[in-house]
Amino acid sequence: MFVGEYQSALGIPKNRVSLPTKIYSLLTNRQVVLSKGFDRCIVGYEVKAWEQSVESYLHMPTKDAEARRLRRFIFANATIVPFDKQGRAVIPPFLAEYGGLSKEIVIVGLGDHFEMWDKSRWEQESKQLNKGI
Repeated sequence: MFVGEYQSALGIPKNRVSLPTKIYSLLTNRQVVLSKGFDRCIVGYEVKAWEQSVESYLHMPTKDAEARRLRRFIFANATIVPFDKQGRAVIPPFLAEYGGLSKEIVIVGLGDHFEMWDKSRWEQESKQLNKGI
């Protein structure tokens, strides 16, 4: 289970990131599905967890315009990214741009997946969380 909050750095200009050991050690195949998150962050799932998470979207009617838009957002923006033995991977440019990632990033565990945030965006989100849900 992915839990905790971790500081990390994004290697510029290659967009290479190292996952914290507590996150990386939970990956069984040294690869994750990375995609755009709903809150301008990047989400990371193990492949099997991703498949389980998106199962319900596959049953949405393709005749419904909103369902098609949501499916496009979910699936068109996902990519499988391999990690090396040191827990490093290259974040695709379209995802790094979407997340507004700069050199300092924060990785947070959310149970079945984790999120990558630009540090300043995470600080804003964290302030909102600390006000109460």
